[in-house]
Amino acid sequence: MNHQKLLKMKNTIFFILGCISTLSSTAQNIDFLDDHVKSVCVQKWDTNGDGELSMEEAAAVTKLNTVFAFDEEVIRFPELQYFTGITSISTYDFYTCKNLRSIVLPPQITSIGTSAFFGCANLQEIVIPSAVKTISEYAFNGCTGLKSVTFPEGLTTIGDNAFNSCNSLQEIAIPSTVTSIALSAFWSCSSLTSVTVDPENTVYDSRENCNAIIKTSTNTLQLGIITTVIPASVTAIGQSAFYGNARLQTIDIPEGVQSIGGSAFSGCTALTTVTLPSTLKSIGSSAFSGCKKLSGILLPEGLESIGEMAFKGCTSLRKIIIPSTVTNIEYNAFTEISRLTKVAAMPTTPVSIGTSVFPYRKKSTLYVPKGCLEAYQNATTWMDFLNIVELDKTITATVEPEELEAGATATIAINLVNDDFFDYHSVTMDITLPNRFNLDTDNITLSDRCTGMTATLQLMEDEAYRLTITSGNAIITGTEGQLLTLRLLIPSRVAGGEYQGIAQNIVITDDYGTPQALDDAEFSWTILGGYALGDVNHDGYVNITDVSLTVNYILGNIMPVFFEENADIDQDGNVNVTDITNIVNLILTQN
Repeated sequence: MNHQKLLKMKNTIFFILGCISTLSSTAQNIDFLDDHVKSVCVQKWDTNGDGELSMEEAAAVTKLNTVFAFDEEVIRFPELQYFTGITSISTYDFYTCKNLRSIVLPPQITSIGTSAFFGCANLQEIVIPSAVKTISEYAFNGCTGLKSVTFPEGLTTIGDNAFNSCNSLQEIAIPSTVTSIALSAFWSCSSLTSVTVDPENTVYDSRENCNAIIKTSTNTLQLGIITTVIPASVTAIGQSAFYGNARLQTIDIPEGVQSIGGSAFSGCTALTTVTLPSTLKSIGSSAFSGCKKLSGILLPEGLESIGEMAFKGCTSLRKIIIPSTVTNIEYNAFTEISRLTKVAAMPTTPVSIGTSVFPYRKKSTLYVPKGCLEAYQNATTWMDFLNIVELDKTITATVEPEELEAGATATIAINLVNDDFFDYHSVTMDITLPNRFNLDTDNITLSDRCTGMTATLQLMEDEAYRLTITSGNAIITGTEGQLLTLRLLIPSRVAGGEYQGIAQNIVITDDYGTPQALDDAEFSWTILGGYALGDVNHDGYVNITDVSLTVNYILGNIMPVFFEENADIDQDGNVNVTDITNIVNLILTQN
């Protein structure tokens, strides 16, 4: 082979090898979807200067070094998955890339650093690679557009505020391997409708499909959402459990819960109704702060402590009851509540408080237990309330006319004197009358105080009458006066003298739905003329003849003249040995 042919062959081989090399190099170049991302990557990591970034060049990168931090032009970066030399998305790597919509993380990374995606408001979805063990604090804080996040098996830690304010996030599923979830990890994720924990997880659970995260060892509810149903086995609502949930409107906290942690419901701006259990002992600092639509809350008897700023900024609260069991109220507990004009303090000994607890006290009325007025008038800070009045509720009953003949009818008026702290929605009581006296169950007249209410009168098995006054949204108006009248029917044959009835088992229900028991109310009337009790033969005297006649009556002998109503001294509906003893006593005590 001559020299020219050999040279030509060599040139051909070199040309083919060059083409192969060029083709190989071209095949390894990354095809970026986002021109801006390509520009940054080429400028930073294009080591061969060809204006492209190859797979090899991407794989050689070990750290991003915040190249993209604060970059608002980044929109898509699925090509990050080819940066296989990176083992961690480090602190601030994509900090406030607010227009970043999609990204695919390298499969080999083991951690996502502090504030790595902080403020990426347009990021909609993120799949955490299977090798990741830790998501650090603030990693996705403020990713307000984030709708979906997938946590891998193997993940162990979710840090403070990691997903704070991800208010488009709809569901989360915690793997079995997670052993640490910061209390603030999912603050203000108000769109969450589903929260589950893998049943194999030994640290956390979502028992009974409750849509919550519960720390198993302490039975503490750590994260709750708008669809949470708190299980009966929970004993504590954890710190910040519902923090910032702007869509939560109502919540029932079951019996068994003893504490509500700090900021548990802070910032729940739509919250209107909370039911607290009788087992509750403490309410933590800022527990309900900023719940501006919370217009009423019943603090239960048994509560001992109210933390600092517990109800700060609950601007719809107009009145509050401090239970008798409370021994500690910390500073600013009821600050920034200008509508709070009525406070009922039920402890018989005033609790020591600072001036910041009720800053509007000089414009408010303080209600205290009966007999405790002087104690509160002399107590530091409590004495500064505009008015201090004693709580009082009394049911009375009167008969009109008080004196009447046998066979007549009378009116029983049921009256209520009450304080103006509560609104009352229903009243029930049992009315017992002497034997043979009756009430007309069809004749009930409600007063103007009960406009919009209904009343029923039912004869019970024990011969007592059950009186019930109920309403829809109506309330008993005014603080004193008549509630209703009943018609009393007097027997035509009844001994003259004084008779008594009693209203007992009186319960009045207030606007918190709390039944309050009142003292019994006795009432009396006099039957004029007729014959006295004990005068069984109507001869005008009570003497030994009446005793003899009664004995014979009990023995079953037929009496020519005998009036049972006069022999029944104790008015129990039966004539028996007790009545004989009573007649004897009447004879012995006669002048």
